[in-house]
Amino acid sequence: MSYPVSSHRFWTVRAGFRLPLWWLAILLLWVALVLPAHPDRFGFHAVFALPLELPIVILAVLCLPAPINRLFRYVLVVSLMLLMVLRLADVGSYLAFDRAFSPLVEWHLLGDGWNLASSTVGRTQAATVIGLLMLLLIGIVWLLASSLTALARLQGHWRSRLIIAATALLLMIVPVLVIERLTQQDWSIVTAGIPGEAIQRVQAMHKSINDQHAFVKALAEDPVLARGEPLFSAVAGRDVLVLFIESYGRSFLDLEPMRTTALPGLAISEDMLADAGLVQRSGWLESPIRGGRSWLAHASFMSGLHIDNQARFDRLISSDRVSLNRLFAAAGWQTIGLMPAIQFAWPEGRWYGFDRTLTMHELGYRGKPFDWVTMPDQYTLSALQKIRERTDRPLMAEVALISSHVPWTPIPKVVPWNLIDDGRVFDGTQRFELPIVWKDRPGVQALYIQSLEYSLRVVSEYVARFADDALIIVLGDHQPASIIDGWGKTADVPVHIISRDASLLARLPDAHFSSGMIPGATLPSLPMESVRSLLSSVFEAQ
Repeated sequence: MSYPVSSHRFWTVRAGFRLPLWWLAILLLWVALVLPAHPDRFGFHAVFALPLELPIVILAVLCLPAPINRLFRYVLVVSLMLLMVLRLADVGSYLAFDRAFSPLVEWHLLGDGWNLASSTVGRTQAATVIGLLMLLLIGIVWLLASSLTALARLQGHWRSRLIIAATALLLMIVPVLVIERLTQQDWSIVTAGIPGEAIQRVQAMHKSINDQHAFVKALAEDPVLARGEPLFSAVAGRDVLVLFIESYGRSFLDLEPMRTTALPGLAISEDMLADAGLVQRSGWLESPIRGGRSWLAHASFMSGLHIDNQARFDRLISSDRVSLNRLFAAAGWQTIGLMPAIQFAWPEGRWYGFDRTLTMHELGYRGKPFDWVTMPDQYTLSALQKIRERTDRPLMAEVALISSHVPWTPIPKVVPWNLIDDGRVFDGTQRFELPIVWKDRPGVQALYIQSLEYSLRVVSEYVARFADDALIIVLGDHQPASIIDGWGKTADVPVHIISRDASLLARLPDAHFSSGMIPGATLPSLPMESVRSLLSSVFEAQ
């Protein structure tokens, strides 16, 4: 070994006390190796875990010859930084979507995260936070590289002692690890997860590639068109309205404290609709996603395919798969999409094939936005009604209602429908505005409850007032973020189908739909992608 003695390399902790820089290498190595990849794993076991790889890496840095040592340290720094970034991405993805981050298909979430953060806290604040995080990452890389160099150049008695200590630690923890594995302990003091994690991540990437091959095959098969183009003759001459409610998941109906508000509210809606002469049936749909990425749920519903990642979505919109609204258009309906959340160019919308697509700029809203939410749901529904009144053909509409989108504040007030007009009434006074504190889970849940209570109220009022003879489908897109209902919960969302014609709803399968606005708790859920085929069959004349 030809390294010179470098006793001058220290990390200054405070005046009068200096810590040798190579100690920092050991600390950073330990942090990088024990950093959890799931938010549930932060805690005692993570903090006090002893990774098997730590003494191995220390011995390699101390004992490898100079040229190989330098290459090893470069590879080690890059690998550890990549590992930390992927694990932190997993943590964020679990918090938001209840799933691990997939590098092959989800890099687009960086842009989506920026759009949400910049519109919620402001561009300057979001850019500042991102800049600080980048500087922190660069600083960690520099510190790790510098401290590993100091460790490699360590000489004298400290070098000998450290080699002995690392060897002794390795000899001690190997049998402990073997015993823990043989006795199948629920938790382990010693960890050796890096090789397994690397294999798992490679397997996940391989699975993503295979998934794309399977999806290409699924795209080529269309059971609906194989039966012949549907005519939807049972609903001929009627408007068909599909109303997606943002973050309206099963947890809202099942879990406390949400169900205390949800169930009485749905009972009130049921009575309101019944008084208007409307019949309702409700069930559960299994969404392909959780916590976010609503466009994947919309695409699954419209395509009849399970779209649970961006790679599938990108391939779908470049295919000739016939969307549900195109099927309705071919059968004689005029089709429109009301997408108030879309603020920029939307080339993906071409696949849907709407006769008209109305984004934020085309909806004519003249009120003030509700932070990220561009306009309140009541205005969106009012705009839908104006279109219905001017249309001389039956209308098939897909509507995205976004007032219950994170961060769930400010919440609009319900105003008289005849005062909505171009939305100027929403001038900044018609709102309940409370600050959101993400560490305050009960407070965040309360805001979520209020936002959904608002959305369901205005939907119920709209349907009761303006349904006429339309067939109306109201459904959630996905479960809310994990701060609302935790991890690992069902992906189910409620679906309500409403009509003045009871015979239409009698066509729905009793195994999956119950009467009223509250779905039966024991009803099995249908995959969201199955609705395209269901509507194309049950609403054909018999």
